[in-house]
Amino acid sequence: MRTLPMLLLPLFLVFSPGASAVIVSADATIIGGGPAGLALALSLAQRGRTSTVLERRDASAFDAERAFLYMIDGRGQRTLRDLGLLDQVAARSVEQRDFMLALATPDGGVGDPMPLPIINTDERERQPAYWLPRDALVGVLHEACERESRIQLLEGARVDHLAFEPASGGGGGGGGGGG
Repeated sequence: MRTLPMLLLPLFLVFSPGASAVIVSADATIIGGGPAGLALALSLAQRGRTSTVLERRDASAFDAERAFLYMIDGRGQRTLRDLGLLDQVAARSVEQRDFMLALATPDGGVGDPMPLPIINTDERERQPAYWLPRDALVGVLHEACERESRIQLLEGARVDHLAFEPASGGGGGGGGGGG
């Protein structure tokens, strides 16, 4: 199993959902509830850690600025498999096994498509890539986070201030500049 490079410190975060300020304490506070933030929260939960995910937007709202497709390749599939979510993502995706390349010219022309070389030519062993809309991927991750008791999702959060409290038990603790 892969490990995540991170430093877990008690984090007290003041943010504003609407007008009130709240202090949050968890093993980790994750700012941003996109694919990476939600996957991180799920990975931490698998390791017995609590996390709070702060997201500025409402997860159910469509965001035209983020209306694009993701291609989930082998690396992303390993992460989703580790999280137990690959089958759900595959069910919402378009599978692709062959890849084509076409040369686009500055004048707007496009050359004839040609197949990209495939290292593993055994069709049965070749892993597909999965294409799906960003909101579908975020939806799968968000639903998994909602089912996990170690994860708190806070939407509509605007981060105003971060204050770190050193971990108890002494020992250096994270960063911060002097001066």
